[in-house]
Amino acid sequence: MIYNFYVFGRGRKLLCREEWNRTRPCRDVAEESKYVSGLLITLKSFAQQLGPPKTQAFLAYATPQYKLHSFETISGYRFVITTDPSVPDQQECLRQIYEMFVEQVIKNPLYQLGDALEDCTVFRSKLHSFLMTRPFFASPFALLGFIVVAVAVLGISSITSVQPTEIALSYNWILSTVSDEVIATPGLKFIGPFNRLIRYPKTIQTLEYDETQRDLLDGRTADGLPLILGLSFQYRLMADSLPKLYFTYENQIGDYERIYKLTGMHMITELATKFTAYQFFNEKQKIAEVMRDSLNEYFSKHLFATVESLQITEDDLPDAFTRTILTAATSKQNITRMSKTLEAKKVEFQTATQIAEAQANVTIQKAIGDQHRIMQNGKADAAIIEAYVEAELTAYGKIHKALGLSGEELVNYIWYDTLGGGSVSADAASDKDFEMLVGVNPSAYISQN
Repeated sequence: MIYNFYVFGRGRKLLCREEWNRTRPCRDVAEESKYVSGLLITLKSFAQQLGPPKTQAFLAYATPQYKLHSFETISGYRFVITTDPSVPDQQECLRQIYEMFVEQVIKNPLYQLGDALEDCTVFRSKLHSFLMTRPFFASPFALLGFIVVAVAVLGISSITSVQPTEIALSYNWILSTVSDEVIATPGLKFIGPFNRLIRYPKTIQTLEYDETQRDLLDGRTADGLPLILGLSFQYRLMADSLPKLYFTYENQIGDYERIYKLTGMHMITELATKFTAYQFFNEKQKIAEVMRDSLNEYFSKHLFATVESLQITEDDLPDAFTRTILTAATSKQNITRMSKTLEAKKVEFQTATQIAEAQANVTIQKAIGDQHRIMQNGKADAAIIEAYVEAELTAYGKIHKALGLSGEELVNYIWYDTLGGGSVSADAASDKDFEMLVGVNPSAYISQN
């Protein structure tokens, strides 16, 4: 049976410890690890002193209760397994674990040398899988029970569910392989034993560069002014390209998000240099569209995602520039307002001129009409007067011939006739009797009702 596994780094620092099949659990891990690391150093020194020349270290030692197997690398890492005394030499097993350690830990760019391995989940998972498949991992009875439990667990763990907001890849933790098939439909899924799902979001996700995250972008405009830029953009993973995303960027699950953020930071600060400070002040929406198009083109081609939208939430320019722009904008508004006022006055003056011209035309037409009316009335009156005079001339001419009146006598007759209501203009319907006195002024007459 296997009891314990240890990884010690340089300086006796414990990097990893695992425990199985112990009848008595460890009460103080730090104290136990210190004893084991001290024992390794003591036994190495003892072997070098008592062993043949060029002895570098010891491989194992056994007691009636347990056996300790040790594998030391040139770089100073020590890999240790404690087992029951009947387990054979484990140098090859420890060497394979070391190779696994190099691939999953040392070559991981996110791992800092000397750190503990709690966050190296891939290495720890593979270590568990590797040791649990060793034939000496547990006692026969324990192994049988383990097999029964393992079969039950594997049967249950072979079925899982996918949420409507998820897409996933199937990962086999025995073979360390990932299926090329993307699971995109929600519901219960049979993924088989020794498999688990690596889940990714199916919905639109948001990356933000803002004050709360302390990652505002520090750049410059095309005219060299300093610019503090805050923004966010929304992206969606391309489901068909999910295997490519995993194999290209996922050393640890979720590494793609960090790559997305770093790539976005680099591209956005680079794109900001193509626009002037004035454009950032007045054309933020247009700049956001250009940035979104550029990010979408690059993400679709290289990062297996589409950028759906982008918003500029903050653009801090130097105060002097901002004040100047505000002053210029105010002046521009005043100019625009005065221009519109001038245009309005022009329209008002044109309207007044048209009204005056229309009123003048009406006055002229009315005067012309009055002129024609007066002329017609005058002509009509002249024609009537001319007809009256012509008629009286004709009538008095007949009187002259019939009565032989002439000169003053004829004038007096006309006078008396006029006073008596005669002449051409007399009213024929009126019946007036009057008397005249001979020798009396013709203007004196007596009427009788």
